[in-house]
Amino acid sequence: MMQEAIGDDRDCGKLLYRDGLMITLLALRPERRRGFAQIRIGQHLRRVGDEWRLVFGAEERKSKRPSQMSMPNTVVPFLERYLHDVRPQFPNAQNHDALWLGMKGRPLSPHSISRLIARRTEAAFGNRIPPHRFRHCAASTVAVSAPGQIGLAARLLDHASLKTTYDHYILARSVEASRQYAKIIAELTPRRPRR
Repeated sequence: MMQEAIGDDRDCGKLLYRDGLMITLLALRPERRRGFAQIRIGQHLRRVGDEWRLVFGAEERKSKRPSQMSMPNTVVPFLERYLHDVRPQFPNAQNHDALWLGMKGRPLSPHSISRLIARRTEAAFGNRIPPHRFRHCAASTVAVSAPGQIGLAARLLDHASLKTTYDHYILARSVEASRQYAKIIAELTPRRPRR
């Protein structure tokens, strides 16, 4: 979406770019909906040395612990383009520090972000993927791809305990169980000689 929006100086271009960046960030840094909507430039989104970080205080987190997450290098050029070229196109952008702005130049609410992300993902992928689903996907991806590192998912999702990650997000248990079952069946099934 961001590539498609480049060079489009109509309003739809800036919206497409903003929405593409939101989806990219949710996929790589699956923040809770409220935290994602409240990101403020300079307060939560900060340049620290050579990298961009999302920084939240303990009072802003459900876990009541402060957190910092670095932005992946692959996202930085898109983020910087949004900050320097796209975001200033929104009305009143210079009057506040909200990262995500609507057409009227006001910060987007968590509900608005959920609606537009679900609508954009449905158009792009055929399925509605609301922001919170990105958190499920992250936990499941870690569990399937690197089950020995499941603690990574708990830290990424800012869960107070690993139990929360297991109880609410990991759909991968059934995937792993189905893999193990298929392996057992394959081992028990006699192989026919090839002709």
